[in-house]
Amino acid sequence: MKLEWLGLGEAEEKVRKALKIPKKKAVEVKNANFGKIKIQKFFATFNSRTVLATFFADPKVAKKEALILDYLNSVKSLTLDNTFVAPKKLYFRDGLLIREKVAGSILQPWECSDQILLQLAQILLAFKNVPVPDELKEYKLSFARMKKEALTQVPQATEAFTPFRGSKEVFAQFSKVLSLDWQPRLPRLSKGFVHGDLQPGNILLDPPEADKLGKISLIDFDRGGYFYPLFDVASFAVQFTHAALLEGYHHKEKPDRREIRRRVQLFVRAYRHGAQDFDEEVFRLFKLLIIFNGLAFSTAGFRTKVARGHKHLLFGLFRQELGWFVGRGVK
Repeated sequence: MKLEWLGLGEAEEKVRKALKIPKKKAVEVKNANFGKIKIQKFFATFNSRTVLATFFADPKVAKKEALILDYLNSVKSLTLDNTFVAPKKLYFRDGLLIREKVAGSILQPWECSDQILLQLAQILLAFKNVPVPDELKEYKLSFARMKKEALTQVPQATEAFTPFRGSKEVFAQFSKVLSLDWQPRLPRLSKGFVHGDLQPGNILLDPPEADKLGKISLIDFDRGGYFYPLFDVASFAVQFTHAALLEGYHHKEKPDRREIRRRVQLFVRAYRHGAQDFDEEVFRLFKLLIIFNGLAFSTAGFRTKVARGHKHLLFGLFRQELGWFVGRGVK
């Protein structure tokens, strides 16, 4: 099937046909999201049931998402209790993927209680321990490609951040750290499924009821694939910290940095306790790469300079993480 730019009427008809919904039963397509040029998303509701229908222009991407949904359900059935909800795949064919819409709302940073952080660590350990099917292994993330892209962007980063004192030296140090031969270290780590962009905004929380724990679900697997699960741990540690700091500043309150650090450390310790191959230096390296990518995104790919005096939280986090390497002799 050749995918076209679908209108609401066309989308409704395709969803109805895929799920074999009789015409006499109402189907309301709502909240169409045309934000991505090659992906269209629609929430379709029928008989009070809501599903997410996604049309992918690239059939390979559609297949990856379908494989990820299958994998998540296998993980849940094998190792996880009712604290994790895996969206069920209802239909997949010719670039059209329909899944259940899971209950819950976007996780806010300060909703990340100790119990939720421990639950999340257990979910990531499950991803680490449950083997990935060979078909999903074909969707590999590449450290070499990440490294090459970051080094290519360093000159642009140096130019964009000239208003920040010492930024030139900071990015020069980053290049030295990244240019070290990390390849011999990586094979020591196990590979598995990674979300690729694990952050509070991609986590849904269905609040707890009575004495039951809240249920966690994940969304947006565009960057997912086969890689080192430690990458997801680093991603959440960085992006939770950034989101929590931003939330404080948006409310014109001084963020409780000590409490943010405590929560991140609790999450990382819980994962480290269950992972025999945790590597602190690689973990820190992944954090540096993730923050650097965030700097590139937040400054439109380093195309414009950051205004002098503007407080840039990510840059502060970047210097802090880089300082860990510098303190160990990388200069």
